[in-house]
Amino acid sequence: MEHFFKSFKFEWHEANRHYHLGMACSALLCFDEAITAFEKAVFIDPNHVQALRELGWHYKFQADNEYDYPEGPDDAKEIYEKAAAAYKKVIRLKPAFVSAHTDLGTIYAALGNHEEAVAAFKEAIRIRPTYAEAHYYLGLSYLKMGDKSSAIEEYNRLGSLGSDLSQKLFCHLWPDQCQPVKSVKSETPVTKPIESPNLKSEERRELT
Repeated sequence: MEHFFKSFKFEWHEANRHYHLGMACSALLCFDEAITAFEKAVFIDPNHVQALRELGWHYKFQADNEYDYPEGPDDAKEIYEKAAAAYKKVIRLKPAFVSAHTDLGTIYAALGNHEEAVAAFKEAIRIRPTYAEAHYYLGLSYLKMGDKSSAIEEYNRLGSLGSDLSQKLFCHLWPDQCQPVKSVKSETPVTKPIESPNLKSEERRELT
């Protein structure tokens, strides 16, 4: 693929064109095509931070849904590592991009590198102390490391922030006290929900 790209001469605005093509493909749930477009954008312009962010997000999404890969967890690990590499480049270009630190932390957590995950979440919180997602995932990582008291501290912080994520963390901390969500039986297989990859307004400002 790299040889194919090198056989053409691209200009920067064409990198941007591939980025927008990737966003359009993603909106149509054509994730493989979206990744290909983002990879082309990044190949043409290695510092295209928006394309790098989307590439990292889409890699992570595919790894989260590891059933897409014939080798299962082994393939997922490789894709997580590619996602981490993309997010590290985003952070190098935009060190204050809070959600990039948080997403990188979730990738580390998925790979079982909980100490690195904690460091990434703490950096996100250092940049924006009120960023609820970072507190939530930090609490989860503390639980994975067996540090329940620190996880409870993050639960209390989420409560003080008025975040709905406090209830989700509560269910991880005290599962026997958590009210289960009733499910309706269906003949249709249940798949993982697709998160929106669209940037929030504050994240767009961080990338400019």
